[in-house]
Amino acid sequence: MAHQLIKLRPTSVNLDVPPAELPMEEWSSGLNFTFRDGFAVRVAGWNKLFPDTSDTPIWTINARQTAGSNYWITAQPNGIFVTDTGAWKDITPAGYVWNGAPDAWTGGLLNGMPFMNNGVMPPFYWDLDFTTPTVCQTLPGWPADTLCKAMRSYKYHLIAMHITVGLNDFPDQIYNSSAAAPGLMPDSWTPTAANDAGDNVLAATRGAVIDGAKLRGQFLLYKDHSVYRANYIGGTFVFAYEKFLGNTGVLARNCIVDIEGEHAFFSDGDILRTDGQNVKSIIDRRFKRNLFEQISSEHYKNSFVVENRSHNEVYFCYPETDNIYPNMAVAWDYARDQVSLREIGATPYMTAGTVAYFDPDDSWGAQTDSWEVMTRVWGQTEFQAADDGIVMLQESKDNIFRFDNTEFEDGSAIDGHMEKTYIDFGVPEQVKTVMRVWPRTTSTKENLTIKIRAGGSHTPDRAIEWSEWVDYKPSTLTPTEENDFVSLFATGRYLSFQFQVAGDTSYIFALLGFDVELAPRGRF
Repeated sequence: MAHQLIKLRPTSVNLDVPPAELPMEEWSSGLNFTFRDGFAVRVAGWNKLFPDTSDTPIWTINARQTAGSNYWITAQPNGIFVTDTGAWKDITPAGYVWNGAPDAWTGGLLNGMPFMNNGVMPPFYWDLDFTTPTVCQTLPGWPADTLCKAMRSYKYHLIAMHITVGLNDFPDQIYNSSAAAPGLMPDSWTPTAANDAGDNVLAATRGAVIDGAKLRGQFLLYKDHSVYRANYIGGTFVFAYEKFLGNTGVLARNCIVDIEGEHAFFSDGDILRTDGQNVKSIIDRRFKRNLFEQISSEHYKNSFVVENRSHNEVYFCYPETDNIYPNMAVAWDYARDQVSLREIGATPYMTAGTVAYFDPDDSWGAQTDSWEVMTRVWGQTEFQAADDGIVMLQESKDNIFRFDNTEFEDGSAIDGHMEKTYIDFGVPEQVKTVMRVWPRTTSTKENLTIKIRAGGSHTPDRAIEWSEWVDYKPSTLTPTEENDFVSLFATGRYLSFQFQVAGDTSYIFALLGFDVELAPRGRF
């Protein structure tokens, strides 16, 4: 019989559906590959961004000014520190109390100024005076003997959630500040006839108010198992509240991001998206079962969500069992609705922001690699206003790191694999033999080695009998017939394929798909 040439181009990963039931465009397993422009690309790593900090940060926030100043602020056991790419400056507020739980820290920007809250001391802000510098100050008008568990901004107001007054805890209570004048923080939290400060109790559903985020013209308040809408109406009541969802909430603080007029959030049992009217699962029948089997039941509250806007991706980061900090991330390409899985070390926190740092080694004159293998974007500058980066923290590391930016994971090589198993090629009754595999890649790194193997099984519930690993060295610099394909031999009604990259320093590698040469062998 004539050999068959089959073209495969998987474009997503699915860990929940049995491999034999997956459509041809989905991989059955994969790690440290993401899908960009529809292709499987090995992920980039992270490297140190600024001079070392004086202690290990647990949380960070970015504040960039239109005049060009760009600040990164870190929360550390020994205080609050800020840098504009050089030395770190101490801006610790008086009476600073440390909270080492990463999920305890929330904050944001109002009128361009950063505010911060950690649940064990009054919330505070920094006025952006970097020259002196001035230290952080308690928010003006904040009520005495009062704390809150989370704080966010909405229009010209600050919203405080889960209030504690003295020894009394009010988990479903919220405060809203008075409206802030331009360039200032709000000056009052006490409602009067002369301001629009206020408070409310969301007592119609059980549980505490965990976090909140603005969505279009609304502000959504997330409890453990419910979600409320808040709309600014002015007048006597200031805000109007109504229940939006009554059977799902948010997993933890810092688990909500706003993407193109929608919220993507880690819920208590799913990963969801909502436009304020409709709710849809992102990972159902793809990652849902696998994720919630693996997530730590003890440290799940350390999970967080961050957007990588330059690649239209959202990372849902979580700790696996036996991990304290998130070590894995489900990456969702929201432009193409594709998901993948990657490792992120031991990461207390990540956030998006402008990375205003120029490394002398990145200058044009310092480059030694050829044009074909460069990873940086032509014209890339220290400010990327339309292409914000991600900054991450690492357990026990006295620094902050630029994420998804380099060939290494803080100096360590990145291993990755992709797997497509139990493929029947439309004829499950027919025995087939793999003869050759043509990987279609974009790599131009001559020393890159991809390991490939094939396997066979007669039924989708039997173990796969794998061939030996075969090295494949793609190179468009010196193309030859020998590096066009690899010869692999595996027989079965169901065939499987694995691709692995280990120990190589180059992440400039995209697997566009692969072609398979099959020889039909009959029905037995």
